[in-house]
Amino acid sequence: MVRVIPIKAGRLFLMRIPLGVAFAQDFKDRLALDVEVTKEVRLAIRRPDPCRFQYRPLGLPSGVRIYGMTFARSPVQMDADTEEAGHVFNEPETPTFRIGLRGVHPPGFGRAPFVVEAVATDYYGQATAASSDPIPPGMLIPEARVALPIKVSKRGYYHLRVSLKAGDKTVLARETHFALLAPDTRKHRDKAPWGTWDFCGTHYTPSHPDVSGPLYVKAGLRYGMFSFSDEARQKYGVLKGNDPTVKNAKGVEDLLKRCQEGKQPFPPRVMIFHEDAVSGPHITRTPDLFAGRGAYRMDEKEEKRFQELWNGASEACREVRKQLPQAEIYFGNGCPHLLEEFLRRGFPRELFDARGNEAGTFQRLPESQPPDFIANNAGLWMDRQILDHYGYKDVPIRQCYEICYPSTNPGNLSLRTHAAYLVRHILHSMAWEIPIVRFGIIADVGNSYYFSNWGASGLCFAQPDVSPKPAYAAVAALTQVLDGAKFSRVVPCPAPTVYALEFRKPDGDYVTCLWTIRGKRQVAIEASWTRQGRLIDVMGNETALALKGGKGLVELSNAPIYLLTRRPLSALVPGEATLEGPPEGKSFLISPLNSLKDWAVEPGRNQELEMYDFNCPRRKGDFLYGEVAEFEGQREVLEVKPRLPAEGPAYLPLYSVLSHVTGVDIPGEPTEIGLMVNGNGGWGRIIFELADASGQRWISIGCEQKGEPTRWMADWMPAEQFKELKSSNLCDWNTDDAWGRSSINFEGWRYLRFPLPGNYPGERYHWPYTSQWRSTGDGRVQYPLKFKKLVITLPENVLRFRDYAPVPRQAIHLKDLRVTYEPPEKAFQAE
Repeated sequence: MVRVIPIKAGRLFLMRIPLGVAFAQDFKDRLALDVEVTKEVRLAIRRPDPCRFQYRPLGLPSGVRIYGMTFARSPVQMDADTEEAGHVFNEPETPTFRIGLRGVHPPGFGRAPFVVEAVATDYYGQATAASSDPIPPGMLIPEARVALPIKVSKRGYYHLRVSLKAGDKTVLARETHFALLAPDTRKHRDKAPWGTWDFCGTHYTPSHPDVSGPLYVKAGLRYGMFSFSDEARQKYGVLKGNDPTVKNAKGVEDLLKRCQEGKQPFPPRVMIFHEDAVSGPHITRTPDLFAGRGAYRMDEKEEKRFQELWNGASEACREVRKQLPQAEIYFGNGCPHLLEEFLRRGFPRELFDARGNEAGTFQRLPESQPPDFIANNAGLWMDRQILDHYGYKDVPIRQCYEICYPSTNPGNLSLRTHAAYLVRHILHSMAWEIPIVRFGIIADVGNSYYFSNWGASGLCFAQPDVSPKPAYAAVAALTQVLDGAKFSRVVPCPAPTVYALEFRKPDGDYVTCLWTIRGKRQVAIEASWTRQGRLIDVMGNETALALKGGKGLVELSNAPIYLLTRRPLSALVPGEATLEGPPEGKSFLISPLNSLKDWAVEPGRNQELEMYDFNCPRRKGDFLYGEVAEFEGQREVLEVKPRLPAEGPAYLPLYSVLSHVTGVDIPGEPTEIGLMVNGNGGWGRIIFELADASGQRWISIGCEQKGEPTRWMADWMPAEQFKELKSSNLCDWNTDDAWGRSSINFEGWRYLRFPLPGNYPGERYHWPYTSQWRSTGDGRVQYPLKFKKLVITLPENVLRFRDYAPVPRQAIHLKDLRVTYEPPEKAFQAE
C-alpha cells in the first residue's frame, strides 16, 4: 500500500510494508529494540583470520531518504511452544505445538475466522502440513491456546513454519525447529563417553538446568552442565563436563580448598595446561618432527617463558600426585608444540598420565590430513607420533573438553554439513578409543560471540528459541545406535575415500559405520553368513537391507550410515563415485589442459610454497606430466604423477608449478575458478595464481598475517608477548583453505571449484572468502584478471583413521580450467 504526498521538493511516499514475522515479542526483557535502516545486507567474513562470520550492511548507499518510521503492532500476537524442552520428541509421541494467540488490536481482526497452518520440512526436504479448526476472532481475547499435532512420518530434524491466516491473508508467521527421535532404548548411558560444552547462562545461553538437562538425556550425552549444581546434574544423569587446570603448586592448593569446601567435586581428571604456548612464533609453525628441521631455537624471552611453564607444571604434577592421587593428569589442553618441547627435554614420565589433545577443527573436514594439527584425527595422530618419537610410547591419548567446533554461522558450514562433520569427528575419536569425547556446545550463544569460530557450534539453536539443529538429531541417533558399543576394527576397503568402522554392541551384534567424503558412492557389502541387515541413517531412520547370496549394495554420502548385523562384514567392494560435474552456467575456459604446449614447468624451489603456510610446509617435487588421449570417460586430459621417492620429510606434500607462457586474460568479474580433476583420494591440492589490472598478485595460499593479532590468541600467552606479535610473512590462521575446497579428497572425475577474491561495490569490502588468497597490494581486486600459474601438490602418504600409508594410486588427471560468474550472493554460500 503506497500513498503519495506532494511536497515542494517532489513527492513523499507513505508506504505500509508488512513484516509478516513475529520477533519483538520474544525479547520481553528489552525495553526497546535497535532498528537500523541501511545498505544492502551482505555476507561478510573477516580477513585475514576468518574468525568472524556475519551479515553486514555493505555496498552502495541507498538513494532513498527516510524521514520517519512507525512500527504498528500486529492485531494478534502468536507464540509456538511445546511441553518438551527444545521441542525434542521421542516416538511414539506425536510432535504437538501449543499455539498461543493473543488479541491486542481487535479493530484489526476483521470478520473472517483465523486458521493456524503449519508446514514441517524434514532433513530430506519433504514437507508435512497441518492446520487448526477455524478460530472465531472473539476467542483471541484475552488469549486462545490451540494444540496443533504435526503427524510426520520420518525421524530426525524438522524446520517448522507456523502461519496465522485470515482467509488468504497471512497475518504473521513464526519459524522454529523440532526433532522426532526413536524410542529411547539406551541401557548404557551411565557409561557413555559423549559430552559437550555448556556455558550454563553466560553468552546468553540457557541458564536453567531444566532447559538443557532434558536435551542431554535425549541426545544420550553423559558429560556437560559445567557450572550447574551437583543436584541438577544428578537429576539428569550428567557428570561435570569440564576439568580443572592447575599450573603450579598454588593452583593445586586452591583447587583442593574448593573441593574441601564443597564448591566443586573432587576431580577425576586434572589438566596442567589450558591454552598455553611459549610464544607466537613458537606456535605458528609445524612441530619439528614433521617439518624436518632441527629443534626450535628459543630467544631469551621464550626460554624464560618455557622455564616458567616447566617449573609450574613440575610443581603442579607433584602436588596432584600427593594431594589427589586418584586424579588422572592430562598434559593439555594445548598445542602440540609445547608437548614436543617438554618431551624433547625429558619431562618426567611419572608426573603425567596422558596427553590431553585439543583439536578445534573449525571448518575442517574430519578427515583432514597431517601436518594440520588443528584437525581432529590428524591432530590425534600427530600427538601419537610425537609421544612415540620422544620415547613416551606408553602414554595414552585423551581429549580435553574443548574439541571440535564446526559452526553454522553465516558463510561457515551449512546445517547438514555441520551434522555430518560432528558425527564423523565423534567416530574418528572413538576409533582412537578416546574414553571421553566432548564436542561442540549444547546450544549456540546469543550474543556477538555467535559470530566467532566457536559460538555457532551448538547442537541446538540459540535463545530465545532453543531448538534442535540437524546435528542434535544426528548425535542422538549415533548415541542410540552405539549405546554400550566398543570399537573393534577399521573395516578394510581398497578405496581411500571410503570410511568404515566396526563396533561391537553388548548383545554381540555389530555396527559398521560407513561414509565417504564427496558426492555419493555405491559400495557392495559381502556377508555370506546372513540374509539381512538393518540400515540406520544419520537421522535415525531404519530400513532393512536384503542380502542376496550374502551380498548387497549400500549408497554412501558424507553423512554416516550404520549397518547392523549379527556378525562382522567379510568385505567391502567400492563402486564408482557420483561427483559434481562441470558447471552449467556462464563460464570462460582458461585452458583445456590437454597438453603442455602453453605451459612451462618451473624448475627451481619456491620459498613461498615451502615456508609461507606454517600449518603445512611443502617440499619441491619432481612431477611427470603426460598427455593422455582418454581416461575414465574424459578425452584429451593431462596426467600428473610425482617421481618417488622424493627428498625431504615424507610428512610434507610435494609441489610443482605450471606457469602459463603468456598468461590468459579473463573477461568480466568471475566469482569462482575451477577445473575437472580425476582424483586419487590422496589429498593433493590445486593452488591458483592470478594478477589483476593493477599488477597485484593473488595466490590461493591464504591471507598474510597483518595488523593487530586476533584477540583469541591472547588466551595462549602472557600479555607482553601478545603485544609483541607482528606480521611474520606467514599465512594467518585458517586461511590456507581450511574448508578443503581445493583438496583432491575424492576418487574419479569431479569439478573442483574455489571462490575467487573480489570486492562489493561502495566501500569495496572484500568478498567472503578473500581471506583464502594472498595478495601483494591493497587487497582490492582491479579487473580484468589474468591467469598466471597452476600449482599442484601431492602427498606421498594419506592418513585413514590411524593408518598412514602410501596413496594407492599416485597419479591424478586434469582437464578444462575455467572461471564462472554466479552472482556473489549465490556463489558464496556455506556448503
